Amino acid sequence: MARWIALTLFLLSLTMLIPLGLAVVRLIGGADLPPDDWRVPLLILTTGATLLWLLSRKQLPLLLYLTAFGLWVVAAGYFWISRSAG
Repeated sequence: MARWIALTLFLLSLTMLIPLGLAVVRLIGGADLPPDDWRVPLLILTTGATLLWLLSRKQLPLLLYLTAFGLWVVAAGYFWISRSAG
């Protein structure tokens, strides 16, 4: 189960590099960059890194960890859905 969670964390974190890369390209091009274009993916990346760190240390009870993991997945999904909608 821990490998599945780690793989999901890794893949969703990789997808957050796409909007960050696009934000960097837009910033280099001189475009005006809204803060949410880089702040939300960066927050999701750091939260995923923290969850991965906690998973390796096994310091949290499993139910609490799975709840935090589920909320993290929902937040990442909401980011992608809201980004594709508008």
